[in-house]
Amino acid sequence: MTKISVVIPCHNDGPYLEEALASVAAQAHADREVIVVDDRSDDPATLAVFEVLRERGIRIVPSRGPGPAAARNTGIAAATGVYILPLDADDLIEPEYMATAASVLDTESDVCVCFCDVRMFGLRKGEWRFSRQDVASILLGDTIITSASMFRKRDWEAVGGFDETLLHGFEDFSFWLSLLERGHRAHHIPEAFLHYRIKRRSRSARLFIEGREQDAALAVFNAHRDLYARHVEAFFMAYRRLHEERAQRECLLAWRVAGPLLRLEWKARQIVKRLLGRA
Repeated sequence: MTKISVVIPCHNDGPYLEEALASVAAQAHADREVIVVDDRSDDPATLAVFEVLRERGIRIVPSRGPGPAAARNTGIAAATGVYILPLDADDLIEPEYMATAASVLDTESDVCVCFCDVRMFGLRKGEWRFSRQDVASILLGDTIITSASMFRKRDWEAVGGFDETLLHGFEDFSFWLSLLERGHRAHHIPEAFLHYRIKRRSRSARLFIEGREQDAALAVFNAHRDLYARHVEAFFMAYRRLHEERAQRECLLAWRVAGPLLRLEWKARQIVKRLLGRA
């Protein structure tokens, strides 16, 4: 059985951390270790949870720098497992996830990352189901590889880890692209093994609220220009598809607004014709 290191960065998410750890403890894959990374937490409740976990023997290490990329790199550098599974402190995983993902990496050497479907909970419920795993779909955002996906530590070393300059977001997306650039492929598990918590003031929500998503996306594009260039045809076709869908929506909206008015105008003309004896 291959050893898996679960790396859990935690920035002031202490109230959720016990649930995340319980979901790891329930895994069918027994050969594992857990490393919690203190991502510069200053919340008293979170710091108190850290103390309780230390007393229970849970390993907690301080992040070497600001941001989730530095926190993940810190935990992975300290990991002794062959495979790495990052897990956000407020998320949960199903008991079969680690064993299923590890079996893929054990048997398919050309797979660089193994990811699954997602079930949302908290302020919003629903599922993200993905049908494709090719690079173009990932680049276009049709398929989302979440941060809680499994990969080999040696591949993390080969690409230099997560990009710590991406402080505002998309650092996990950039990391997956770095792995795919080496000619490997992503593997999709068609099961919602990850439970993704939706909550107020999350980092991803702040990214869009503060209007930084365009800058973050552009930073990823600049870091992987060659990969994007190889799939420019897919981007062109996606643009055409979106343009056509938008035109159809606008046409449908215009008809929904204008249709009743045109029908009313036609009825009015018929009434006038009857009154004038022309009907």
